[in-house]
Amino acid sequence: MPSQQDIALVSRLKAGDLSAFDELYLKYYTLLCSSAFFFLKDGAEAKDLVQSLFLDIWDRQLYLHFHDDIKGYLFLAIKNRCLNYLKREKVQDRRRKGYAALQEDGVLADPVYGEGMMDHHQRLQSLLE
Repeated sequence: MPSQQDIALVSRLKAGDLSAFDELYLKYYTLLCSSAFFFLKDGAEAKDLVQSLFLDIWDRQLYLHFHDDIKGYLFLAIKNRCLNYLKREKVQDRRRKGYAALQEDGVLADPVYGEGMMDHHQRLQSLLE
């Protein structure tokens, strides 16, 4: 059940009160960082994801869609961001390993494949960045 303070905070946010956003940030930043760290095991990345959540809330005016349970919204949002981050990292790691295997096998340096393989090499490199 949402607290009366959170209900009032949501109302102030929807009314465009900038200080309400500051209060929201100060109230939940540390808790959200702890929650993100639970998933990521990386303090810097956890802080970055929480920062980007708050930036999106402000820039995209997500606060207009808030209902009374702002705490639940914030924790679910940070959980989803963490899971998406981990998913992206897993895909990038798989790509890195595939690329490393191509390099180890010498496929990328084989002159038989010529420039076509070098184009492929450059495309793979851009995917990793």
